[in-house]
Amino acid sequence: MPTRDEMMRKVNEHLILGSESLANEPMTGALWLRQKSPEAWLVEIMPRLPDDFKTAYKPLTWKPDRCLPYRLHLIAGNLKSLKRAVWGHRTLARDVARAETLMDTKDSRTLVREAIAAVRECQRSDDSHQTNTVKKRLRFTATRHHTRFSSQI
Repeated sequence: MPTRDEMMRKVNEHLILGSESLANEPMTGALWLRQKSPEAWLVEIMPRLPDDFKTAYKPLTWKPDRCLPYRLHLIAGNLKSLKRAVWGHRTLARDVARAETLMDTKDSRTLVREAIAAVRECQRSDDSHQTNTVKKRLRFTATRHHTRFSSQI
């Protein structure tokens, strides 16, 4: 299982790579998902990446190596794409809402708040659906009993 230090080291490596690369892709936030998982899950907020609403939720996966002895699942995108991804994918929203912030920035806090709102909305939607299902069952049961009793009269 990855440790916080290993994840911080990976984030710092990505910060250095992003600032030294020709593309100069700075990172403005990092979140560690699924801390209890035997694999490493990381979200990186990179404002210069293009909008990608179709695949922003899909992680890029690296095999274990000498730098990180765990499989790494990296979800990277700009804030707008990642916010949309948490609204479209319940599992990602739940994971981001429970994430540990490795790079505490405005973008990281915004994404976590957005994920929490998405999770709450999903719960409200589920509760509403369950309530409607119970009401339909009660209505059906009441109608069925009423019909049975009236036919016996």
